Amino acid sequence: MSNRIEWIDAAKGFTMLLVIIGHCVDGYLKAHMFPSYTKQLQFIFDFLYSFHMPLFFILSGFLYYYSYNNSNLKKIKTKTIELIALYFGYSIIQCLVQIAMVGKINSNISFSDILFLPVYTVPPYWYLYVLAFLYVISYALRPLNKLKFSITLLLCILSVTYTQIRIFSLSNIVYYLLFFTIGGVIALKRYDMQYKKIYSLFFVLLYLATTFLGYWFGMERIVNAFLLSMIVLTAFCSFDFLKSVWLLNLCGKYCLPIYLLHSYLTAGTRVVLKVIHINNIYLYLVFGIVLGVIIPVIVYEFCNSYKCLRWVFKPILLLDKDAKIAYNQRG
Repeated sequence: MSNRIEWIDAAKGFTMLLVIIGHCVDGYLKAHMFPSYTKQLQFIFDFLYSFHMPLFFILSGFLYYYSYNNSNLKKIKTKTIELIALYFGYSIIQCLVQIAMVGKINSNISFSDILFLPVYTVPPYWYLYVLAFLYVISYALRPLNKLKFSITLLLCILSVTYTQIRIFSLSNIVYYLLFFTIGGVIALKRYDMQYKKIYSLFFVLLYLATTFLGYWFGMERIVNAFLLSMIVLTAFCSFDFLKSVWLLNLCGKYCLPIYLLHSYLTAGTRVVLKVIHINNIYLYLVFGIVLGVIIPVIVYEFCNSYKCLRWVFKPILLLDKDAKIAYNQRG
């Protein structure tokens, strides 16, 4: 995207921070650490995981429709191939690391999990897998209209009503298609240009009302995810000071490398601090978040400074000669 949108960058950075915090908390819970904080950690986990990935997909959908809505199939194909390459590359590396670290980390991974990566995704890189499918599906849905949006809503409702289908991440694809499309509607209609502070208050009050009333006939997951995501989006559209927060902009600018590498830092911090007998939960969180942001930025800048290493975060440079030429021309 040549013309960056300030609120999108800041909102992406904020969401990326939520992802890092969520993975930190998830790790503590699975490792049965800090038993005196279990209730608080579980509350934070439940709250963050109720909306932070739907919010991520809304932002992804906004960027897709803003940047690629009028693109030809070749451009969509190139981006999809890159997402798939990132998914398989980083998933395989993570599986090998987890196999090597067996007994020291929470997850139990075997070599069979690597063989089944095309069918069964592993966290946290399932997002790339699902996003690749959403790029293709959204291209097929063009032009977006009310009927097609209604279909995505119906499919999303079905995905939370019936048994989860893990194979090919079908349930995730169907569920997050709605939020990806919502992002597309915001981008195409430029609703973000119309948001004012009153909208943030409206969504906050609506969320509180639905939380206390709870009459959504089993659709709480969708409603809560949508309302909390809209609270964040309208806040970043409406309040200028949020767009200028340095940390949020840093995380937004380097969102991809932080996403790809942060789990190694959050898990690694947990393992190292435990070995040296540090038991302060706040130190765990601070080190996990700070290292989860700073180290990926340093690694990205290092790789980007050498042409022979740029493929680490942009594998399409190895797979597509035309993409490599275009990338080098942009500098």
